[in-house]
Amino acid sequence: MEVILAIGPIAGTDNDDDPSLYQRVSASADSYEAALTLAREKVPEGFRILNIRTDE
Repeated sequence: MEVILAIGPIAGTDNDDDPSLYQRVSASADSYEAALTLAREKVPEGFRILNIRTDE
């Protein structure tokens, strides 16, 4: 299972038009919970999770 997180800066707004402010991180594991935990660990300080997707 792969989990993909869309992340953006904590100080930004959800409607900000600058795509350079937003990133994606992903992680794979045997279960959704494990993959989500691994992906969350990759989110840099100062960023927040905007969206969570899976490969299924």
